[in-house]
Amino acid sequence: MSHSVIGASSAHRWLSCPGSVRLSRGVAGRVTEYAARGTVAHEVCERCLKEGGDPAAFLGKVVEADGMEFTVDEAMVESVSVYVNTIRADRKRYGGELLVEQSFNLDWLYPGMYGRNDASLLPELDFDVLRVYDYKNGTKPVSAENNPQGMYYALGALGPGNPLAVSSVEIAIIQPNAFGKEPVDRWRISVGALYRWGNEVLKPGAEATEAPDAPLIEGDWCGFCPAQAICKAKAKAALALFDANPLETMTLPAPDTVPAEQLGKLVAFFGAEAFSDWVKALKAEAKAQLSRNVLIPGLKLVEKTVRGNRRWSDEAGVVKALKSILGDEIFDTKLKSPNQMDKALTGAGLKKDERETLLASLTDRPESVKLEVVSETDLRIGVAEEKKKAIELF
Repeated sequence: MSHSVIGASSAHRWLSCPGSVRLSRGVAGRVTEYAARGTVAHEVCERCLKEGGDPAAFLGKVVEADGMEFTVDEAMVESVSVYVNTIRADRKRYGGELLVEQSFNLDWLYPGMYGRNDASLLPELDFDVLRVYDYKNGTKPVSAENNPQGMYYALGALGPGNPLAVSSVEIAIIQPNAFGKEPVDRWRISVGALYRWGNEVLKPGAEATEAPDAPLIEGDWCGFCPAQAICKAKAKAALALFDANPLETMTLPAPDTVPAEQLGKLVAFFGAEAFSDWVKALKAEAKAQLSRNVLIPGLKLVEKTVRGNRRWSDEAGVVKALKSILGDEIFDTKLKSPNQMDKALTGAGLKKDERETLLASLTDRPESVKLEVVSETDLRIGVAEEKKKAIELF
């Protein structure tokens, strides 16, 4: 299913910056590893709820998303379990019909608005509560209260004219990996208030994106905007931290030579979120263009080998080597991970060098290759050069 340019996941951005929709047209979308991993987690969530399975059954399975392959690890199983168990507990408590990955259309509110809910629980009785669930795999905390994405999803589940005859909608954002907040965050809004928001905020916001002079407004919503690297508002916000454009007028001094009265200004500029976000967007755009074989003077794309987490190379060997030391503690409902076993061995009194020697013979680290943008002066051979050599050899 294609994504609406005025969809739920980007609603916070286009409601705050109407011009971002027009600016993003024609800009190739970039899929990050984090986003692809989130897609895999969503797929596991969906299959568990539709098939009635246990998230643990997916442990170790390889799932592909957006051209990348991911092995479902313990962390993902734990995160998905929070989501699946929360919804199953709600259904057991409240009853009702569970809809999973249900598509919806908001053309009745404004053309071009559509999407798909992660899950929703439709009540059995009139004047009851409709529950809408949104799984988030990221670590940045997201609140359910007055959340545009959640309310957009809620309107999609509700439909025009309140055909379900519910009194209110509960939006539940389930975010097991978030820092500093409970994994399940719930917020309830009356049906009347939700429809008012749709007509007074969401609809006018969507209309504003169509204006030829729709403004570009920089803010915390810029993070996932595909047009960051070409956005004048984003560049202006970063460079406005100095009176002059540093790219044209400033030579960076050695840190230990910076006068105290300038030190704070330099730290504020280079440490500012606006600047770092813009630089990240520039790098991502450079990587996307290099991946499409666009020549960028001064840069090239190289392969970077990444070593994964330790894993057991021989589980039978692990049992043989460690069961005499730790007994049944080496098992959960399955063999513990290398990191968990390391902690257990520490508790058993083994010194660091003993643990490392013992575990080194039982583990390996899977390697994967990622693409990285570097200066053309880097000693590694560029991907384009390797392809050229391979063609010549062929």
